[in-house]
Amino acid sequence: MTKLPPLCRFCGKAIAKRTHTVYFGRSRFRPDDYSTSRTERPRTKEEAQRLLNQQIVSIRWTRAGDRDAWADPAEADYISQVSTWDGESYESRYFCNGDHARQFGVVVAKTRNLGTIEYMTALSRQKEKVEP
Repeated sequence: MTKLPPLCRFCGKAIAKRTHTVYFGRSRFRPDDYSTSRTERPRTKEEAQRLLNQQIVSIRWTRAGDRDAWADPAEADYISQVSTWDGESYESRYFCNGDHARQFGVVVAKTRNLGTIEYMTALSRQKEKVEP
């Protein structure tokens, strides 16, 4: 059974997968939480998949010596990068972007009397100062 992606609580759009980029054909690249590099130069998706533990969700091909140019797969020499997905991680649980989280907060604040403990405490103090 396929796991369905979470939906944005504001717009209903599917939330993006949290992916990791693997660069091929590079030896001098600093890995971080979002990307790594490998010296291999796979020529097919199957070759690249054998080198990785996660599902490949996108591929970028290139010509040798022209590492930054996108190439048509039929004209490419090797795969220069892939994006992988672990099959379960998404960018967020609730919102597709930060602005939708903010807008959702505005809607909730306008329609419900909700707030954090800090807000409710500050509101009580404010009322105490105004009321005799």
